[in-house]
Amino acid sequence: MATRVPLCKPEVGDDELAAIRDVFADGALSHGPKVTEFEQAFAKKIGVAHAISMNSWTSASFLVCSYLRERFGPGEVITPSYTFVASANTIVSGGLTPVFAEVDWATHEVTAATLEPHIGPRTRAIMVVHFAGRPCDMPAIMALASRHNLAVIEDSAECLGATVAGGQAGSFATGIFSFYATKNITTGEGGMVTTNDAEMADWLRVRLGHGVKKGSYSRDGVTQGWYRNAVVPGHNFRLSNFQAAMGLVQLAKLDAMNQRRHAVARAYDAALGGIDGVERPALLTPAEHSFQMYAIKVPMAKRDAVLLGLQAAGVGASAHFDPPVHWQTAYRDPAVSLPVTERLSQSTITLPISSVQTEEQTQHVVDTLRAEMRR
Repeated sequence: MATRVPLCKPEVGDDELAAIRDVFADGALSHGPKVTEFEQAFAKKIGVAHAISMNSWTSASFLVCSYLRERFGPGEVITPSYTFVASANTIVSGGLTPVFAEVDWATHEVTAATLEPHIGPRTRAIMVVHFAGRPCDMPAIMALASRHNLAVIEDSAECLGATVAGGQAGSFATGIFSFYATKNITTGEGGMVTTNDAEMADWLRVRLGHGVKKGSYSRDGVTQGWYRNAVVPGHNFRLSNFQAAMGLVQLAKLDAMNQRRHAVARAYDAALGGIDGVERPALLTPAEHSFQMYAIKVPMAKRDAVLLGLQAAGVGASAHFDPPVHWQTAYRDPAVSLPVTERLSQSTITLPISSVQTEEQTQHVVDTLRAEMRR
């Protein structure tokens, strides 16, 4: 059966097309002023001094980890195994070593209590992963990091617009956001680093553009417009001007789109409470959760059959994250045992949710899930 309810559908339309047409008409497709505008608007939204755009979350995380290695030397980054493998990949490619911590059953997230046992003399940083739009307990984690003089990375790929303790996700430490098509806003592909650390911001900006300090469009006062001096070896991780133009439109719509996600989540929450065997997510208030995903838990013995039944009925449900990173070939270590993570990976089903999901689609998901749980 064709998918009737996609896992996530981006809300894009005439406004985004108009912004892209304007960039096409101007002709500045690669470098351009929209990138700076997008970064400034994003920094203001998150409440930080600096936002540095890149072509993906992965590029952004790789450079952040590379910066931490250069600043603090080789060592370990504590992170959950209950995450997409990109979290571990970028730690490794940045020259550091991932150490996997357990997560909390209710929230799917690391806590200060699950992180602390892994802190040792080689620990350089903690990478938390905000799951499905629900921020981790950042005040407690930041207090832990402060006691041990550790850097903190907030993997905020799933958490744009969410708050905890009065602060935006990505504002407590170094935030890394994704603009992939399933996220709360999209530029097709893209990422952003948020920080109050001016030294880090300058380091990242130089290295994301081949090690050259300024792009050609912003080199005011330089007579030789062709002059490009690389001060360090760098990469091409830049976000394009037309993607940034799209991002500006999406960012302006973020709060309204998140509110519509909240409405879907509330409908799920009301309907799923009466289905035996379904454990609903640990919700925060609508102001704190961005509902990038809506993840339920079902008995492990039923999960795969229920998930396959949903998909057969046209429901674009999925599982996050199965297998966990420490069970994947590249990272498998028999000495690592994370019982909660392992159980979660085999119990979780992520249901469709987006700002354009209709009441009829939501009801189809609920009806199908109820039928599959009765089998």
